[in-house]
Amino acid sequence: MLGWHLENVNIFGWMQLFIFRISLMYVFLRMDYVAIQSQGFNPVKLGIVSPQQGPYYLFSRAKAFRQGRAYAITWCALFVIDVVYPFL
Repeated sequence: MLGWHLENVNIFGWMQLFIFRISLMYVFLRMDYVAIQSQGFNPVKLGIVSPQQGPYYLFSRAKAFRQGRAYAITWCALFVIDVVYPFL
């Protein structure tokens, strides 16, 4: 996507890729947080922490809306796979 050839990437390139992926995940969490606010909910009163706290945001969101933890666990598992996969 960024025009890289993964077989020729140095440590700086891997760090760029890692930071890009983290940033992309944060953008999606932030979009979710803003969507909750636009629907008229007050995340602070619901006990939802800010998206900067990563996995804690997902679990507090699930608890606030009385949903299962599968959504948060899926996000966390996919994050771990995304981080580990390039090194396999």
